[in-house]
Amino acid sequence: MPSGDDQSAPSLARRRWLEAPWLNWLSLGATLYTALAVGTRLQANFDAGRPPFPPGILDLDSLAGLILHPQTILAGLPYAVTLLAIIAAHELGHYFACRRHGVAASAPYFVPDPFFLGSLGGRVLVRGPIYSRRVLFDIGVAGPLAGFAVAVPALIIGMALSKKAAGIGDLSGLEFGGSLFVDFVQGMFFPALPDRDVYYHPMARAAWFGLLATALNLLPAGTLDGGYLVWAVTGRRKVHAAATLATLGALVPLSVFFLPWMAWAAVLFVFARRHPYAHDLAPLDVKRVILAVVALLIFVVSFMPAPIRYGG
Repeated sequence: MPSGDDQSAPSLARRRWLEAPWLNWLSLGATLYTALAVGTRLQANFDAGRPPFPPGILDLDSLAGLILHPQTILAGLPYAVTLLAIIAAHELGHYFACRRHGVAASAPYFVPDPFFLGSLGGRVLVRGPIYSRRVLFDIGVAGPLAGFAVAVPALIIGMALSKKAAGIGDLSGLEFGGSLFVDFVQGMFFPALPDRDVYYHPMARAAWFGLLATALNLLPAGTLDGGYLVWAVTGRRKVHAAATLATLGALVPLSVFFLPWMAWAAVLFVFARRHPYAHDLAPLDVKRVILAVVALLIFVVSFMPAPIRYGG
């Protein structure tokens, strides 16, 4: 949780600058731009039957293309709007939970990504202490629930817009893995069809990324949303520490299937071993316990052991 504020003049000036509302809007604008660029490229490849991510190609032409050919923005909207809606729902879930309980928090910041996804997610900075396990739980669970609620219909609609394309997965530079929920929805529209023969519409691909981000946030470690929930549910530091170490230990062997898990484990080891704390240790009520089970189920059906593999 946040440490005590440094009240020195330089620190206060720096904090006012970092908390200026224009930074939130700038991050949103930059992220919308990069998401539109990626979405435009994905839509063009989808319409032409080309692989969504051709092997060995890092295409940045679409960044300039939005300026040179602004009419292409419309093509990028399904992907960009879907992706940002999921991210915004997640972060605003945290933000409004903080507001509801009187916990100081920043408005959401968004992280642009011009290279691959269009966005690397967002962040709400909790500025004040959280005194109650119940408040900690409400803040931690609000984001994943809101993001998942938006991702589910987006995936269903996007999968309905997807198409059969024999061998498209073999031509792409990347092969995408699935989760229990993604595989279930795909099976509804493309029963018995191999993954490599299903071409995801950009809207479905954005929902896929959103579900992956939801699962990452629900990992029961440190100050991730899942770590918040472990502490809020158990109220025990040792249980939280054990869950964090178990998560790190599980990610290492998973790196055999998806090498970035090793990097993610290293990041968590360095930055996420801290734990949240609440002075009021009153146990959760039945409603919150049910929501904790729901959050666990969301993690189980959204987690992807091998999200991306290099192919082609």
